[in-house]
Amino acid sequence: MTQHSELVYRRRQIFQERMAFYGINRTVIVTGSFRAGTSYVCSLLQNNGMKSIRLEKFAPLDTLSSEVDETMVQARFDEIFSTATDGLFVSKIMWPHRNALARLLGFDRADTKSFAELFPKACWINIFRADKVAQAISFWKAKETSQWQKVKNEEVAPQPNYNFQNIRRCFVELSAHDMLWKDFHALAGTEVKNMVYEEFVENVEHELPLLLNWLADHRLASGQLSFKSHLQTQRNFHSERIRQRFMSDLYKTGF
Repeated sequence: MTQHSELVYRRRQIFQERMAFYGINRTVIVTGSFRAGTSYVCSLLQNNGMKSIRLEKFAPLDTLSSEVDETMVQARFDEIFSTATDGLFVSKIMWPHRNALARLLGFDRADTKSFAELFPKACWINIFRADKVAQAISFWKAKETSQWQKVKNEEVAPQPNYNFQNIRRCFVELSAHDMLWKDFHALAGTEVKNMVYEEFVENVEHELPLLLNWLADHRLASGQLSFKSHLQTQRNFHSERIRQRFMSDLYKTGF
């Protein structure tokens, strides 16, 4: 076994050891692209027995170098898995965070099934936003202004200056992430629940109970069913003006 193979083997061992230490025996993982509505869906799940599922718990792995020692790897996994309650671990994971974990543990595309099997008794929820232009504009605005969420109606939404190239880059990135998650779930053979964000929001009082029933024992007791989210819609007239300008430019450029 090469030194690199020994390193990733030991990291995989640490991953499984820390999961076992915190008694994790079932997991719920929400996947999707940025601004696809994952935070909204997760806020409802969090209010209905899935504490901390809104957190992107693997995001801090982005900062770990390939040469990081075992002590630091264990410390990061302890931070992540200590959030589990009663054997249940829940998290949202975006594509760059999946990549960071895969790199740390030495998983390539061909190892996707093995990677997915790291999560015991997993329920995977993949959220897709049909309106890719609106999603790209939302992603662009969030990156430009650093305002990723709105929790109060009176908050003033920032209005960044229009930038066609940056919005187009966001469109491409988000479309790629959706494609990659679709490929991931196909290769892994997960029994994933695919959800279209717009359809969920339009009929949330019907869709949320169905989702919770599908999750079965993968949530903790939470009392009366809650349909409330603290998050507010950030789309506004500025977003619509940007959309119309972007679409006009696409007619000129052909993309």
